[in-house]
Amino acid sequence: MRYGKSNWRTFEQGIQKEWLLTNGIGGFSNSTIIGANTRRYHGLLVASLKPPVSRHLILSKIDESITIGEETFNLFSYEVPGFIMKGYNYMEAFEREPLPKFIYRVGEVYIEKTVSMVYGENTVAVVYHVRSGQERINIKLTPLVNFRDYHHSSKKEHLSFERTVMGEDLVKLKPKYYDIDISLFCNEGGFKAMDYSWFYNMDYAIERERGIASTEDHYIPGYFDIDIEPNQEKYITVIATVEKELKLKDGLTIINNEINDT
Repeated sequence: MRYGKSNWRTFEQGIQKEWLLTNGIGGFSNSTIIGANTRRYHGLLVASLKPPVSRHLILSKIDESITIGEETFNLFSYEVPGFIMKGYNYMEAFEREPLPKFIYRVGEVYIEKTVSMVYGENTVAVVYHVRSGQERINIKLTPLVNFRDYHHSSKKEHLSFERTVMGEDLVKLKPKYYDIDISLFCNEGGFKAMDYSWFYNMDYAIERERGIASTEDHYIPGYFDIDIEPNQEKYITVIATVEKELKLKDGLTIINNEINDT
């Protein structure tokens, strides 16, 4: 299944089609084909804390920005009251064969982003296959984190985490009053912590149409900062999990395991 630019001439067109992955124990990953969340239960990682129930939104999305020379391009899409971020303009295609794949092009730079869950775990891997052009580029990957029942919504005052930076590649977040760790891993670049940072008022179009509360905030612990040299090809893996152990860190292996099991 493949969709092209004709499916997202506008934001409203782009949010009409959705994708869904499950992990076999009640958790899931889902969003629209342009990566803009339009429902409360949209997110890259909705974990089942007491399988198969107690589903919680853990990772809403990852916002990707690319800097080429002096110019920065935002590949992500979202809606807040009065404004739409149109990163989908840089999308060439969306594929679902069998995993969701987003294909972007910015000038000479090509990026393929594939989302995969790990069967039997509350773990999601997002793998970026990047091919740079004639210029050195920088990529910033910013996780939007939450911790709430997937039927509810959160505001800044609900989002309290203890952050522990374990190294360049790993950060752990512990929600206040809960004995659980959210681990965020990236195999390239380094983690840059940000203090007192939130994404405010993400607006969910489907919830708004239903006439219920449609905006919420997300916590931003920081971002992964990655430099890529000219004419270089690189695979970048970002993993989010609430499992006690990060068993597998190779995104390509995770993807191949999931494809072979489908």
